[in-house]
Amino acid sequence: MEQIIINLISNCIYAIQNEIDPLIKINITQDKQRTHLSITDNGIGISKKIKDNVFIPYFTTRKDGSGIGLTLSKSIIEAHNGTIQFISKKGETTFTLTFIN
Repeated sequence: MEQIIINLISNCIYAIQNEIDPLIKINITQDKQRTHLSITDNGIGISKKIKDNVFIPYFTTRKDGSGIGLTLSKSIIEAHNGTIQFISKKGETTFTLTFIN
């Protein structure tokens, strides 16, 4: 879990690097059957053009990126019977990790 959170926050930092008022929010909620951990930034967002590729191994938009961070995160989450999803628009991207209680 630590590696996933480090990766998501690293992605947030990259996304907000040119924002005037950068913001990263972490939120944890729970219902009867699930726990949700969400990490949101107010950065550049993930374009519709690449949204279907973000979990593909070695896909990256960073010049110094390896393209394995989100792929590894998804594998770890799924190995723990969880899911990872994201919603993105210009100025707000949220990755949500969901686990069964």
